[in-house]
Amino acid sequence: MWTTSQFPHVVKVLMGNFVLNIPQHKLRIVAPDVGGGFGVKEFIYAEEIVTTWASRKVNRPVKWSTSGAKGFLSDAHGRDHVSEAELALARTGSYGLKVRTIANMGGYLSTFGPNSTNHYGLLLAGVYTTPAIHCEVKGVLHQHRARGCLSRCPCFPRRPSCSSDCRHRRQRDEDRQGGNPPQEHDRRVARIPTRRR
Repeated sequence: MWTTSQFPHVVKVLMGNFVLNIPQHKLRIVAPDVGGGFGVKEFIYAEEIVTTWASRKVNRPVKWSTSGAKGFLSDAHGRDHVSEAELALARTGSYGLKVRTIANMGGYLSTFGPNSTNHYGLLLAGVYTTPAIHCEVKGVLHQHRARGCLSRCPCFPRRPSCSSDCRHRRQRDEDRQGGNPPQEHDRRVARIPTRRR
């Protein structure tokens, strides 16, 4: 099977074990150089399953391809969260955070869709010392396209995420009300060492 997946080993496990019901050593996955996909190429899509099934049915190779416009409509999309956050600040600059989030999972679960709810609370602190975090995430199914955990989502801590954005927005609001510059708060509670020149 040829696929443009960024995770050919995951494709092999899922297609072999759950779609074709054959041992993995009897399935060959070829993933050519697909370039950057920003996470959208990590999923297994229904079209891949259907073409594999059709190929077995007619005992011939079956090819499926799509345009960028159609892919935009059919590929998994990133997060779709609505969050409500409360922030408790101490004079030392440390704080507690309470977040309630509704996470849209789309019309059905994608390959890694539930990860966006699993990892959301884990990354709320970001680079800040946060002694207390309470996070409640509810995943809901909706009539949208499947959601996933793309590279701009909370599963990938190297990228800005909705979890850190939620904390930053709440922190900025509190700083504005208290008349403090946001940089001062960052300097006091960030866990990253600052460079001296």
